[in-house]
Amino acid sequence: MNNKKFVSKDIFDSIQFDTLFKKIPNHPLELWAGVNAEGHKALRYFGDFVKTPIGPTAGIMVRQLYVDNKKCLEFSLDDPEFTDIFYAFCDDIVSASSVHANKETGYAYLKWRYIKWKQMFLKKKSMLSKQEIMGLIGELYFLKEKLIPVYTEEKALRSWTASEPTIKDFSLDSTWFELKTIGAKQTSVIIDSLEQLDSNALGHLVVIRLETMAASYDGLKLNSLVSDLRDKFALHGLDQEFDGKLLDRGYVSLDKYDEYCFELLSLSSYLVDSRFPALRKRDVNEAVESAVYKLNLSRLSQYMEND
Repeated sequence: MNNKKFVSKDIFDSIQFDTLFKKIPNHPLELWAGVNAEGHKALRYFGDFVKTPIGPTAGIMVRQLYVDNKKCLEFSLDDPEFTDIFYAFCDDIVSASSVHANKETGYAYLKWRYIKWKQMFLKKKSMLSKQEIMGLIGELYFLKEKLIPVYTEEKALRSWTASEPTIKDFSLDSTWFELKTIGAKQTSVIIDSLEQLDSNALGHLVVIRLETMAASYDGLKLNSLVSDLRDKFALHGLDQEFDGKLLDRGYVSLDKYDEYCFELLSLSSYLVDSRFPALRKRDVNEAVESAVYKLNLSRLSQYMEND
């Protein structure tokens, strides 16, 4: 997760023989990277722990075994399709545990971290789509530029629902914000459920418009936004919570994301009250369980708020 990459790939690539492991230097935990007897790249943790169930998932195998009469927790790459993510997983495990774990908490922390990663491997894909990248950029930009300056870092971060698609993107105090990030030429936004704009409290539909730029352009990039925000949250001890929300969204730091660059064209906010044109559960027949619909932005000007 951390953009300060641990060189796990370099270590794995430098190992020429099976069963050879190299110890991670200057780390509070006893971690080793190498290749196990089955020929799979693996990260091992040695410590005094009580084994608890940890299930495998697509792409990564987890084993709890004895190596040279020492208890070992091993994470190994089980599917080459996930190689890049496995490197990022190892980077994250090493860098995050160096800050948040010690000999007493190491096993519990690594298990918790792995469980957060399981969702990534279960998705069977190595990276977010362009639309998902844009959506996450929009939410992170809003968090950084609009919420944190008004609320505290802690309150702003905890207002972000991150992985709940039917819940408002941000909700705090007595209001909420639903974000839609669209391309330069789009004229409408898609509302994905009856619940997205339905609430007894006044809320806001925020539309962020981005234009795709060349990678060399000095614009908005996902990895850079994540890095800037992590630095802010780290000052308040919130970086681990932030990383957990990013994992829930399917984000890990991959160099490939730096190829996607965007220019912010506009950020528009619309007041969503009882007059706002939206489908609401109370207004549709109870036989209608769900609905997806479009809103034409040119017809919403009367609801636009001043910044």
